[in-house]
Amino acid sequence: MLTALLFFAMALPDAEVARFAERVARAVEARIAAPRGAAAKPPAARPAAPGARVLLRVEDAGGLGASEQVARALREALRKRALETLVEGEARFRVSAYVSLRKGRPLLSALISEGEGEGAVEVLFAELGAAPAPGAPAAGVAPALLVRTRPLLFLGGRVLDVAVDPAGEVFVVQPEKIQVFDLASSARALKAEVAVDSGAAKLRDPLVRLQFREQPPRVELYSSASRIPSVPGFTVQGYQLRVAGAPAKIRVDHPAGFSTDFEAAEGRNFFTSGGSPGFYAWAPVFGEGRAPWVILDLAGRLMLTDASLRPLGVPAPGQFGGDVATVALPCAPTMVLAAGAEADPVRDRVSLLAVQGNGFAPLATVELDGAVRRLNALGNRSLAPAAPSVEGGPGDPAVARVLAVVEGGGATRLEEIEVRCAP
Repeated sequence: MLTALLFFAMALPDAEVARFAERVARAVEARIAAPRGAAAKPPAARPAAPGARVLLRVEDAGGLGASEQVARALREALRKRALETLVEGEARFRVSAYVSLRKGRPLLSALISEGEGEGAVEVLFAELGAAPAPGAPAAGVAPALLVRTRPLLFLGGRVLDVAVDPAGEVFVVQPEKIQVFDLASSARALKAEVAVDSGAAKLRDPLVRLQFREQPPRVELYSSASRIPSVPGFTVQGYQLRVAGAPAKIRVDHPAGFSTDFEAAEGRNFFTSGGSPGFYAWAPVFGEGRAPWVILDLAGRLMLTDASLRPLGVPAPGQFGGDVATVALPCAPTMVLAAGAEADPVRDRVSLLAVQGNGFAPLATVELDGAVRRLNALGNRSLAPAAPSVEGGPGDPAVARVLAVVEGGGATRLEEIEVRCAP
């Protein structure tokens, strides 16, 4: 079953929104200073009475997800003039603000009304931002996204990690075994199963990660448990299997062609590296910026880092947990997906953010029943090619997918999150 969810989220330019709010506040102040029905006078001629009330309504007519940003700016601008804003009740003046789109650009409008049931006495408009280049969002404006999710596979027991090999086969790590599934087949067949002691039974909150190597073909299992038995000569689906306990180093390859060594902290549920005291998860940033990595640190902050994992820029707003993954889309060269900070939610929220310079711009959220434990980027591949896509099949560069491990209702499932830029 495929569930379609549409999210629009635009972070409007704060400076332009503030200027518009200031214009509205000045106009309201001038109207209050004038006698009823008379033309507005400059506020200096007859200042508004302190505590005068204004009924404020903001409507997101364009579905941009920016109504609270505009309402906040208007409340602040009115408050600076000692004007009290109401969302309901009686007030001499009303401000009805609207957020919409005009030729692809955000348009703000405000109708200032006097009395009850009377027409607008003043209307103000502001068109924000420059016209965007073809295929790119306007400066300061986040793209609208089309997001859909679908369950792929239900599993019994706890899943510690999941990884997908170049052929599209899904490797699932459970406390005492590795299973391999072919989700592209109609039966979603179990192709292989190997008993492996990851040391998870020794730990309250185990940490296990899989890494694939091409030359020679090898799958490596790293665990934060120490003194776990090796498995000489074992193979899984043609891959040599290597098992390493803490404090073995994990070589992580970046798409830009360099590698960084991480280490699973012995007996703990986090990683360490030279430039960072500890972090729960990492993912690459695409392109040629100064920050090649994004990490989820031990305080639940989403941060950009340099190649040595030293923090750069400003953390993303909010708290996060679970895991982090990155994908690339035409409208968002690096899009970050991060799970919520709550430990065991009944319904988890995955945040989608765009990397912009040395910071983040919130784009959208998608909710899943259960707690998201792992996120694994699939790029533009699909693990079930026969199923319908948002608007293009597997390999379509305009579509990105992430595999999520979700626990809930006494079971664990693999869920695919599919994202594309809305037309």
